[in-house]
Amino acid sequence: MLQNALTLLLLAALPTIACAQIAVAPCYEPQIGQSLGGGDDWIYLGIPLGISFPYNGTTYSQIDISTNGFIFLGANNLIDPRCCAISGAQFTAGLPSIAILWTDLICNSANRANGVYYNTLPGRAVITWLGFNEYGSIGLQPDFTLQMQLTVNGEVTFFYSPTTHILASFHTAITGITQGLGASNPGSTDLSASFPNNTNGQPTIYEEWASGNFDLAQRTFELIPVGGGWLALDRPNCPFVLATAQPFGVGCPPLTGNPNAEFYELFSTGPAFDLSNRGIDLIPIGSGYLVVPSATAWFFGFANATALGDDQTSQVTLPFSFPTPAGTFSSFGVSSNGYLQFSNSLTATPYPGPLEFQNEEPRIYGLWTDLDPASCGQTYSDAISPTSWAFTWNGVAEYPSASPAATFQVQVRSDGTVSILWQSVQVISHPIMVGFSRGFGVADPFNQDLSATMPFQTGLGTQPLLLESRTMPILGTTLSLQLRQQPVNATAAALILGFQKITVPLSGLGMSGCVQQVSADAALFFASVGATTAMPLALPTTRNFLGFILHLQGAELAPLANAIGIATSNGLSLRLGTF
Repeated sequence: MLQNALTLLLLAALPTIACAQIAVAPCYEPQIGQSLGGGDDWIYLGIPLGISFPYNGTTYSQIDISTNGFIFLGANNLIDPRCCAISGAQFTAGLPSIAILWTDLICNSANRANGVYYNTLPGRAVITWLGFNEYGSIGLQPDFTLQMQLTVNGEVTFFYSPTTHILASFHTAITGITQGLGASNPGSTDLSASFPNNTNGQPTIYEEWASGNFDLAQRTFELIPVGGGWLALDRPNCPFVLATAQPFGVGCPPLTGNPNAEFYELFSTGPAFDLSNRGIDLIPIGSGYLVVPSATAWFFGFANATALGDDQTSQVTLPFSFPTPAGTFSSFGVSSNGYLQFSNSLTATPYPGPLEFQNEEPRIYGLWTDLDPASCGQTYSDAISPTSWAFTWNGVAEYPSASPAATFQVQVRSDGTVSILWQSVQVISHPIMVGFSRGFGVADPFNQDLSATMPFQTGLGTQPLLLESRTMPILGTTLSLQLRQQPVNATAAALILGFQKITVPLSGLGMSGCVQQVSADAALFFASVGATTAMPLALPTTRNFLGFILHLQGAELAPLANAIGIATSNGLSLRLGTF
C-alpha cells in the first residue's frame, strides 16, 4: 500500500518535479575512490558495491565494470566487455546491466590519472570513467568523464561531461537499464525529449543512438524506482565547470644525460625491425641498466604453455624475487602482445607508443606489437634453473593473420639481469617497441637506435624537480600534489601559491637554470622524505570559487642542487571546477 501511495503521489506531482532532483546522490561525486585501471575492452569482475542495490525484485551487492561504459549487476564471472555490437536487442537479451554510455570506449592512458574508478560512500556507490574517449578518437577529440551512482533506495544517476561524444560512423551507443535475460524490449526512448518519463511499471528503459546523434553531453539525469518501473528526471541545476591542472615551464636543475632507467626503440612498422637473430642484455647498474649485445643462449626447453588468447594477460609467479628499477617482484603479467608487466592488471595493450610507454604499468618490452597466439603459435613460461626463468613467444601470429610472425624470448634472473632474444620476426603492418619502462608517468627517454648505440647506460644524469597533481582541483576536495625527481639530500619543500604567472630567472642568485614562475602570494611548507614529497592542498567548498585560477610552484632545500642549494619545479595552473 505504501509503495502504491508513493507511486500515485509522484505521478500526481509530475508537472512540479519535472526539473526536481529527488535522488540522494549529488550532481557529481568528487570522491571517485580507487582506480581499477584503464585500457581498452576490459571488464573488472566482482566489485563489491558496499551497499545493497534493489532492482526488479533482486538485491545486488556486487557488480562487474566494463571500460566500454556499462556495468553488469551481480558477480557473473564473465569476461565480456561487450565490444562492439551495440543494440537494444543485445542489451535486453544479455545479463542485467546498466549502461551509462555503452559503446566502443577507450581510456586515454597518456594521463596516468585516467581510468575506471570505484568508491563506496554512505548509502551509495560511485563508478567513474575518467579521461575516456571513443575508440579511434584519442588526440582527435577531447576526452570526457562519465559517472554513475547507485543508491540503497534503488536510484541511479547519470553524469556526462560537456565533451562527451560518439562520432564514428561505425559506432552506436546505448544509455539505460535492463533486467536482461531475454527481457521484454520496449524499444528506444528519446530520454532528453521525454523528461519526466514514467515507464509505467516497465523495468527496462534505454535510448539507442546512431553515430553523431548522442545528445546527453553536459547533462545529468536520474532514474527513480516507481511501481516496478522508473521515473526518469532531468537534473538541470547541476553545474558543469571542468577542473584542470595544467603544467607549464620546467624546473631545475637542468636535465643532463638519461637519469631514468627507461629506454626504447620504436619501429614505425614491422619491416623496419632490425634485431632479428640478435639479442640484448639488461645488466643492473646503479639506478638503471647497462644495455649490451647479448651472448645468452636461447632456451630450447620451453614446454609449459600459457594458452593466451588475443589481447590477454596471464599472471605467473616465480620461485625467486626479481629486482628492477621499478621495485622487486616475484610475479609477472605475461601479455600475448609481447611484454611482461609488473602489476596485477590483466590489461593487454596491443598498440605501442611513447605515451603508453610513459604512463602504463612497469614493463619489459620484448616485442610489443599486436600479436595473436590464439590464431597461430603459443606462449610459454618455464624455469631454466632455480634462479632463472624464460618466457617464450613461439611462432605467434600478427593480428589479424593466422600465419607465424614472431619467435622471441625474454629471460629473467634473480640478480635482476634481463635477456631479450629474437629469432624470426616478420611483423608486417604494426609498429614494434622494445625496451624497459617503470611507467606511471616517467619521462620520455625518446626513441633510440639500439643496434647503433649499444653499449649504453641508463640511470645516469640529473633531472629537474617536477610538481604534479594526482587529482583534479574540484571544489570541496583535497588536491593531491607531489614533488618528484627530487635532488639528492633534499630536506624541506615549499609550495608557492600565486595569482599571477611570472618569469624571473634565478641563475644570477646561484640557482643555475632555475626560474621563478608564479607570484609568491602565499606558501605552505613540508618535510622532504623519500623519493617524493606529498603536498596536500585543501580547496574551498563555496561555488563562488568556480572557475577560479590559481598558480603553483614547488621549491626544495637541497644542498647539492646548485651553488645556493635550492631547486625549483615547473609551474602548475589550477582551475577550480565541479568535475
